[in-house]
Amino acid sequence: MNPISAGAVFVDETIVFGVLERRGKGYTGIVPNTAKKPLQAAIRGQVVFDSIIHSDGWRGYDGLVDRGYNHEFRFNPREETYMREYSLC
Repeated sequence: MNPISAGAVFVDETIVFGVLERRGKGYTGIVPNTAKKPLQAAIRGQVVFDSIIHSDGWRGYDGLVDRGYNHEFRFNPREETYMREYSLC
């Protein structure tokens, strides 16, 4: 059976969102999809304003600066340099 594509995810997949405070606590939760509204709602619920957020370039994160966050694109999922450079593995 081939799942029906719904953008960047498949209809029958569960999408897990996570944030990790550097040398601190982590949070994971399920979001309904990878669109801007649910992703940014999850961020607002877990991350204090003026925090620096590192992410990939997914469009669901667009506008975080307008909401009071410092947003830096540093992660390219096709490269492993991020994990080595920031000692995340």
